[in-house]
Amino acid sequence: ATTNSLTCVQVDNVMDAENKGGWNFDGGIYFDTNCPGLNTDDFNLNTVSIYPNPVKNIAKIHSDFNVQYRLINIQGQEILKGDIVSGVGQLDLSTISNGLYFLHFESTSGGAVKKIIKQ
Repeated sequence: ATTNSLTCVQVDNVMDAENKGGWNFDGGIYFDTNCPGLNTDDFNLNTVSIYPNPVKNIAKIHSDFNVQYRLINIQGQEILKGDIVSGVGQLDLSTISNGLYFLHFESTSGGAVKKIIKQ
């Protein structure tokens, strides 16, 4: 496989990795013990948080991005859906049954799924 964006391969021991041989990399790729992270503009699980969790009635959702959400029960049914503007939004769960749910988040930069427990 070919990749145009990989430049660093993170390893525990650079000397061991370089001496192993058998690696087939394009030019410009190197081993390091601390490669730079991925683009921080990408939406992922770390860019959205839900609290409190477990929740009794109102969950607060903090997101670094504008996101659309869908609350799905364990049977796969959509219970709620809506939008959260970048920052903190609220999700009223007072009318739904206690149990485990999945919050599916989508933004223009990607998507993520988090579990939420309603008590």
